[in-house]
Amino acid sequence: MSQNPYTTTFDPRNPAHRMVREWRNPGIQTWQTRAKAYAAVHGEAKVLREDGSVVCYRRTPEGTVWQRTYTKVVMVRDVP
Repeated sequence: MSQNPYTTTFDPRNPAHRMVREWRNPGIQTWQTRAKAYAAVHGEAKVLREDGSVVCYRRTPEGTVWQRTYTKVVMVRDVP
């Protein structure tokens, strides 16, 4: 695993920030598909994975959605 120099925050009170199990759909969509679709509409979605990393999906001004995985995560409740 490569070192990721970026840090992100995760706020469980933010509806765009959810754990994998909260993004899961009992239908055919994967959590990745649901989070990416949410980001396409709302601008951003973050997914907290079981290993503690966060996958962030963001919509660009051109309308495409890119993703980045963060291994350094600060929980908002931990920020003074």
